Amino acid sequence: MKTCPFCAEEIQDAAIKCKHCGSMLDSSIEPVRQNTASEIDLGLQKQKRRNALSASIAGITFISAIFGGLNFGSWAVFFVVCIIGLVISLVVYLGD
Repeated sequence: MKTCPFCAEEIQDAAIKCKHCGSMLDSSIEPVRQNTASEIDLGLQKQKRRNALSASIAGITFISAIFGGLNFGSWAVFFVVCIIGLVISLVVYLGD
């Protein structure tokens, strides 16, 4: 038995990959890196902000489209503004 240099757990002498942490024991291969809780939380916060911003843009666009359609008396204005807002919302939502 030998000790894994990455997680310090005991593994077989012939092992090429640690069964505990998943790290490759061959020096030519980088060890498996686990995401920390703070990195996961940061990713969730970014996703929540992106969702909120996208929803806000979509809501503002829809309200603007209604008023624009009423002022100009044309449904074409309403649909054009809605489509532009939805495209912007999608770009914000899918963007990084």
